[in-house]
Order: sequence, then C-alpha cells, then structure tokens
Amino acid sequence: MSDAGQTALRVVGGIAVALLIAVIVALIAAGIAIAVRQRAARDAAEAEREVLGTHTVDWRRYAGAVAGEEGDEMMDNDAVWRELAAFPQTYQRDCACSEARYALVPPEQGSTTANTVLVNNRCETYDGETREARGVARLVPGTDGREARVLFGPEWLVDGIASGASWWSDPLFRWFGGDYWVYYVDETYTYAIVGNPEHTALWILTRAPPNEVDPETYRNLIDRAASYGFDVSLLQPRCTDFTEPRAPATAPVTDGDADV
Repeated sequence: MSDAGQTALRVVGGIAVALLIAVIVALIAAGIAIAVRQRAARDAAEAEREVLGTHTVDWRRYAGAVAGEEGDEMMDNDAVWRELAAFPQTYQRDCACSEARYALVPPEQGSTTANTVLVNNRCETYDGETREARGVARLVPGTDGREARVLFGPEWLVDGIASGASWWSDPLFRWFGGDYWVYYVDETYTYAIVGNPEHTALWILTRAPPNEVDPETYRNLIDRAASYGFDVSLLQPRCTDFTEPRAPATAPVTDGDADV
C-alpha cells in the first residue's frame, strides 16, 4: 500500500476513534443528566408526600369496574370521572371536555397485576369529534393507592402490561410513565383532586354531571387544591359553564369530607 493510502487509513481510523469517544462521552453525560433529574424528582416527590398525606384510596371504588367481570366491563362502566377544571395540557388542546374510565385488573390474570389498572380516556373536541387514548396504570406499592404511574400506548403494549409482563414493563413505567397522584377523594367517591408532585398537572374531577355541581362545591375543591400548593390561577373550567376559578380563599380550607 502506498504512503498516501496508509495516511488515508490513519486519518479515517483517527476520525472513527474520535467519533466513538464522542459517542461514549455523550452517553455518559446523558446518563449523568438522567440520574441527576431522577434524583431531583425523587427528592421533590419525597417532600411532596408530606403534602399528599396518608389517606387511603380504594381503587375498587375509584375505578368502579374490574376487568373481566361479566356486566362490569370498563367501557360499560357508569363510574366515569369527568373534568371540572384542569391545567391546560398540549395533548388536550383540542378537547372541550374529557372523561376517564378505569378498571382494575384482577391478580389472577397475571403474576404482577394486583396493582394494575386499565385506563381509557375520552375527549370530545370542539368540533364534536370523540378521541380515545388507552393506557395502563401501576399503583405504587406502600402508598395505599395514593400514587400511581400511568403509561399510554398502543393496544398490544397496554394488553401486554396488563397480562403481567413485568420484566419489560417495569422499566417502561420507571422511564416513561407519568405520575398520577390522588391528593383527595371524598367519602362518596364523587369528587377527586389529581395531580403530579411537580405541580405541572392538575385535574379536579367529578362523577356527578358537571353542570349539576354546586358552585360552592366547585370553589371548595379549588381552594383545597390551592392548599396543596397548586397554582389554581392556571386552572381552566372544563365540561362546565363555570367562569374562570376565583382566587383561593384567604381563610384555611376546612376539612369538610375527610380524606379517605
């Protein structure tokens, strides 16, 4: 091989080594950044748990349906949670009104499904169209139903997780799942306040027809959300004829119905 050829090979080899080193450094930096964000998220979540409290959420009542029970399927479930107010989210920008249905997955359907919940979100757009998103939630152990991680995806993914495929689903929940924290649900499971520990998402939900909800109840729910540290000025009324939520009351929020 000529000297020119050998020189060209050395140049190409040097470039390849440099690219490989750059990729390795980028991967290490990305890993460090992810670890730092996860550590910060864990620290924030730990502090937020003091706000969340120690109430118990009975997901059999919260979901209102158990998957596979004859006559009690999720899609026929009347226990629908509808939005009264919510923080605006990009994936809901075309939605005039949204509702959610849940169904517990019985543990006998898989080895890891005792804390698994099927999710079906429906959205009515401003154009009158109906959109749906399927997902699956995993209740966080040791939180008495207050905390869950939710993952949305295609049917094969949702069904695979629901069937107990934990060896690959656990990392998906950890890396891509969103926090679903039930800050409050009343004794009758008619009203709920759901958000995330970063306070970037908030939903005030009801099982009652939204336009039949008493305005005072609506304001009390907003005040309660404010007491958890959420910026309720960001709330937008949903599925209702209510005007923009007012500022929270200056007086402390009374317990009313106890957290359960």
